[in-house]
Amino acid sequence: MKRTKVSKLMPFGKFKGMGIDEMEEDYMKKFVKYKRFTANKGFIDRVRKSKFSYLVKDKKKGSLRKPKKTVRKKLNKLMYFYMDGCGWCDKFSPTWKDLIKENNKNKKVSMVKINGPNNLTKATQYGVVSYPTIILLKYNKPYKYDGDRSLDDLLDFIN
Repeated sequence: MKRTKVSKLMPFGKFKGMGIDEMEEDYMKKFVKYKRFTANKGFIDRVRKSKFSYLVKDKKKGSLRKPKKTVRKKLNKLMYFYMDGCGWCDKFSPTWKDLIKENNKNKKVSMVKINGPNNLTKATQYGVVSYPTIILLKYNKPYKYDGDRSLDDLLDFIN
């Protein structure tokens, strides 16, 4: 068995204790972007001396290639629970498609269509007993929609 210097071992993560040079390239690319990695200057130096040195910038140019920051808006989620073969669900389907088109214009909510019988854990989690059921998750708090199934009323419910 090949012995690896302690200074070249992974200090944390699921590959803790594994040699840096034994790591897979795809995993190391993801690993280099973690905050825990960027905070560990000693480990950055270890990677700089390994075969993955191209993932880390030189000390002179900067300590690390930083990933692009993406700002994610927390969107509310509109869930539509349906069942195959349900007449009311089939009748509501064109309105749901129109609602998706309207939502794509201003992106107020994230919209999800869920087959209730195939996803019983989700359906029971939100107390779905009949189909179609529309639930709006606003800041992780569910609001069940009981109004008219028209496009205008649904848009008012979202807002």
